[in-house]
Amino acid sequence: MGKKKKSAKKAGKKGKGDAPVSANEEAAKKIEAELVLIKRNLAERTREGRQATAKTMMAGVELEATTEMLADERQTMMDVSADLTRQYKTMESQLISKLIELETTNKMLRKELDMTRESLDETKSQAATTIKSKNEDIALLNIKIQSMQGAYEGILSNALDSMAERIEAARDKWEIESFMVQQRNKDSLLDFGLSHSVVI
Repeated sequence: MGKKKKSAKKAGKKGKGDAPVSANEEAAKKIEAELVLIKRNLAERTREGRQATAKTMMAGVELEATTEMLADERQTMMDVSADLTRQYKTMESQLISKLIELETTNKMLRKELDMTRESLDETKSQAATTIKSKNEDIALLNIKIQSMQGAYEGILSNALDSMAERIEAARDKWEIESFMVQQRNKDSLLDFGLSHSVVI
């Protein structure tokens, strides 16, 4: 009986010593769990920050690609404009040559008319008809030259206006997207208690 009591006393003493140890372990586990949660939150914020940074970089890449595309379109437009200019100058040169030729012919016909006026009434009539036809051709050629000049200026002006509008729209889109990404980064950092000047 005496031995049993002694054993009971030892067991009682052991039980009293275990209570503080269990409380400490529980506190340590609680702290460890909180640390794990904090690490997870930090990892999530870090991941979000990296995603936001990646989106910003992608927006920059898209802007660069858009700029290159617009530059290519501008070059194409310039090539088209240069080709139209060459065609216009070639046609203008041809029309001017034709005009000079018609004017020369007109002068020759007038001269011949003067020389044969007294004896060739019929030739005079035919020459007058020819002169009239040539004058009409000259007037039509002058109208065509003026029409081509106006059309060329209109095409070039419209092309430049369209290109300027597309560049402005692309720049506005990039600025809006960049501002939104930066704002999300700042909000994420502020949620985590960090200054927006911290670079992830």
